[in-house]
Amino acid sequence: MITHHICITIDCDPDELSGKEINRESLKWVGLENMNMFPAKLSDFLKKNIPLTWFIRFDGQIHKAFGSYIYLYNKYYSFWERCLKLNHEFGCHPHLYKYAGNKIELMSDETEIHDEFVRINDSLKETGYHFRVYRNGEGWITPSIINQLENYGFEIDSTALPGLYRTDNHPMNWITTPNVPYYPSLPDIRVPGNKRNIIEFPMNTWIVRAPYDKTQRLRYMNPAINEDLFKSAISLWKDDVKNGAAEHFYWVLITHPDEILPKADKDLLYAFDENVFLKNIKYFTNTIDALGHTYTFNTLTEAKHIWEQNN
Repeated sequence: MITHHICITIDCDPDELSGKEINRESLKWVGLENMNMFPAKLSDFLKKNIPLTWFIRFDGQIHKAFGSYIYLYNKYYSFWERCLKLNHEFGCHPHLYKYAGNKIELMSDETEIHDEFVRINDSLKETGYHFRVYRNGEGWITPSIINQLENYGFEIDSTALPGLYRTDNHPMNWITTPNVPYYPSLPDIRVPGNKRNIIEFPMNTWIVRAPYDKTQRLRYMNPAINEDLFKSAISLWKDDVKNGAAEHFYWVLITHPDEILPKADKDLLYAFDENVFLKNIKYFTNTIDALGHTYTFNTLTEAKHIWEQNN
C-alpha cells in the first residue's frame, strides 16, 4: 500500500513579510494572534487530531525589536503549551538579518552567522524545549550552517525549495535539489550524500500558475492559495504520484499565519480564508483516497522517523 505522510508546517513570520516582495521591516503578528482556534478547527474539519510543526522566529531582529530572542515563545506561551498537549512540535526559524544603516540585509559573513547561531542556540535552551527541527528564513542556507545545526543536535533542516532559485544576488538556489527527503551532502547540501545525523526535508514544490503568470511556475505547496489554483496543482501532482514507484511519499506543506487571515481585497493567488485552507487540505486527502493510497498526518520529526525506517 502506498502511503503519503503529510506534514503541515507554519512559519510564524510577521504579517506581510512574504509576498511578491519581501518586507523585512514588518514586525506585526496579527495573523499569528488569530491562529488561536486554528488547530481545533483543522482537527474538527478533518475529524482527527492533526499534529502541526510550528516554526517560531528566534533571531537578532526579534531581539533588537523586543529585547529577547525568545520573545515570541514567551509572549504566546499559553498557546504553545496548548499545542504541545495536541502533540504538535516547534521548529527554530531565524531570519539571518543584519542592519546596514537603516537597511536590513541578509548576513553573509560566516563568522557573523556562526556567532548569531551561538546566541540563538543559547536562547533556545532558556525555553526548556528540545528543538530538533530548523528552517532558515528566506529559503537559503549554507553547508556551515547545516554543520553547526548538526553539532547542536538538530535532526532536521527544512529550508530547501526544490527547483527554486533567484537571480537577484539572493543566495537561494535549489535548482539541483530533489523533491524528497535526503541526507545533505557535505560538499553540496543541495544534493543527497552519505548518511549523517541531520536530514533535509524540503518544502515540497509543485506547479501553480497564478492568473498573472506568463508561464507555469514552481511554488511551494501552500494550502492557503485559491481553491481553483490548488485543484489545478493537484491535477498535475496526481499524475506524477500515480506514475511514481515510491511506497512512501513525504509532503511538507507550508503556510504563514497572515495568509489565512481575512482580507477585504481579493488576491489572485491567496484566498486569505481559513475555510479555503481547510477545504484544500480535505481535497488533498480526498485525492489520495481516490488514488487508492493511504495517508497520515505527521510532525516533521515523526515523518523523519518513518523515513529512516524505510531508507
